[in-house]
Amino acid sequence: MSRIISPDNFIDQITGIISPKKQVNHPFIDLTVHKIYRMRSSGKVDFGGSEFEGCVTEPCLPVKQNPEDSYGWWDLHEGYFEIEYNESFTLSKNQIAIIQPHIRLLKCGCLHPTLFITQIDNTFQMQIWVPKIGIKIKENSRVSQLFIYEL
Repeated sequence: MSRIISPDNFIDQITGIISPKKQVNHPFIDLTVHKIYRMRSSGKVDFGGSEFEGCVTEPCLPVKQNPEDSYGWWDLHEGYFEIEYNESFTLSKNQIAIIQPHIRLLKCGCLHPTLFITQIDNTFQMQIWVPKIGIKIKENSRVSQLFIYEL
């Protein structure tokens, strides 16, 4: 039988956490946004993977509202984007992670898939959909929630 593991029991497997005090919320850890990319052209998928090509993306640049601000904001308009997280991890063989959208992201009309995965590294990017009304996302915002299950 599987069970959700308390963040206290897996936090040492995660690197890049900005503030454990704010990000650790039982039974999950909030994941924060490091970079955002705009999808610019289509990709290709084939059966064997030898002709696979991911979408071409370009970085979106955050803009500080005031020069003295520590962090800037991304002003995203309708469309698909990719988020790169600050955090990374690799799980043991008897663990699996679920990443779901943070409730605040959902309340702003944005969506990203819920995924079952075993690791996130600096090449992992989560696709996010932004509605017609757009969204402003501040650097290091908590945008996803990570649950770890022990199998």
